[in-house]
Amino acid sequence: MPTSFIFKKSATKTPPAHAIVAPVRGRMVAKWTTRRGVLFSKPVHKAPDGSWRYRWSSTTWWMQLVLPGGGIKVEDTGCSDRSNASAALTIRRQQLEAEHVNPALAAARQNQQLLGRDLATLLDDFVSSGIKSSPDSKYRSTTRQYVHGCFASCGWAKFTDVDEAKFSRWHEDLERTGKSQATLRQAVGAVKRFTAWVARRARTDDPLKWIDGVSRVAPQTPRRRITVGELALLRAAAEASQLAYRRARGAHATAITSEQMNRERSLIYRVLFETGLRTSQLRRIRRADLTVSNGNATLHIKNPPGKKRHKWGQIAVSGSLAQEIHAHLSAFTGAPEDPMFRWWPNMLRRLRDDLERAGIQPRNARGIICLHSFRHSANAALEDLQAASTIRQRHLGHASAVLAQTTYAPNREVEEVRPYVERLSELVDIASAKRDQGAVDSP
Repeated sequence: MPTSFIFKKSATKTPPAHAIVAPVRGRMVAKWTTRRGVLFSKPVHKAPDGSWRYRWSSTTWWMQLVLPGGGIKVEDTGCSDRSNASAALTIRRQQLEAEHVNPALAAARQNQQLLGRDLATLLDDFVSSGIKSSPDSKYRSTTRQYVHGCFASCGWAKFTDVDEAKFSRWHEDLERTGKSQATLRQAVGAVKRFTAWVARRARTDDPLKWIDGVSRVAPQTPRRRITVGELALLRAAAEASQLAYRRARGAHATAITSEQMNRERSLIYRVLFETGLRTSQLRRIRRADLTVSNGNATLHIKNPPGKKRHKWGQIAVSGSLAQEIHAHLSAFTGAPEDPMFRWWPNMLRRLRDDLERAGIQPRNARGIICLHSFRHSANAALEDLQAASTIRQRHLGHASAVLAQTTYAPNREVEEVRPYVERLSELVDIASAKRDQGAVDSP
């Protein structure tokens, strides 16, 4: 029958490749230095396969335990002294016998072991196995960053140190630093998910259970519309920019001058204003997505992924805008599946620089101007042209007249929208002509 005893683990290992094997006092010895500068010297012997091997043994004693209900369990005593390891074996056998009689004792012991672990180790387990909703590595790294920052600020080392008052002060400190509502919501949510996960595993109460998360309905600065005159000034500022651009890398690397890039950015502003596309949709447009049939231009767009969204859609494009896009595409060569716009980084920063050069305030009492403001401006411009709500929603790709919906109409009635798009394009051309003549007033 198997018995309980203590032992030391041993095995044979191969020295590293840079080890030097030489005879020392009648036996072969391998010597090598680790990366930390530690010198090792081990007696070696020839294995049947011809390699040198040395015997390794653990520094601590291990114990083999015969479970009362049957079976064998091997654990580390954590003791390097033989007498202490024997005492640990006796105590562990008594614990197993008591837990066999009363299973609740085993659960309590496991809970105490879990709560006694440091929070850094628990955080590693949470990030590696506790987060099952998202396999995204960036989501995992940001979760680790938020939770670790909370630990360091509150001075927590173990789960029993988690305090509601310290957590509230940490939350207030984040608010005073000017963090956005989205950042606050992510940070508070990450810490609350971690404490709830540990509490479930340890079968104990969550100390942050009654802490409210950051509301998603947070006050936001509204986005204001861009007028046709402001668009003309913005495009002129973009074309006259003297910014230097880094050459692209990767599959779509092409030599491009600053003047070409400025014209492309100016065209992007017009496309966003007349089509009302989201920036995520604009990134997906390819060179072959613009088609002309019977003199009418149509842009085939690929919507962002989403379970309520249709994959493909069509949008009417005015003849003037189609000509400008064709001139842009003819300026550089590319395959049909290449992006229509090379979409260089820091586009939002470029927009702010162009607004400053054009003399347009990016933020005022009416709201702020960002890339998504062009979509709001397209809706407002069509409304000024007396376009019905159904016409506007078809052009913007919404399934209902409420322009905040996230579902898309399966088929857009492109021809019903086209007259309004042509009239809007005429207004843009008129404003551009006035801009060239210097007749556009500064805002």
